[in-house]
Amino acid sequence: MKRKAPNTEPPRPLTEAEKENLRKDMRESSKWAREELRKRKEAKLSSSDQLNQDGPRPLTPEEIEALRLEMKGASTKMTEALEKRDSSKSRYRY
Repeated sequence: MKRKAPNTEPPRPLTEAEKENLRKDMRESSKWAREELRKRKEAKLSSSDQLNQDGPRPLTPEEIEALRLEMKGASTKMTEALEKRDSSKSRYRY
């Protein structure tokens, strides 16, 4: 593939109208960026304020025991399912 000859001419200067349009665009984008940062900061502060208001309460010993038993039951069911799957696979081996 043949390369295009590089452009060695200096860029043309902007007209006054182009400069004014560029300045206007820059002002608008700066205003938008400041507003966006303000919104994000407020959202971040409000979410952290919500977390700090009540705070997570500690679990009672009864709740801890119930969760432990639930996890144990789920673990037992998973082990049984895996053993059943492994035993069914071994029947069909050649």
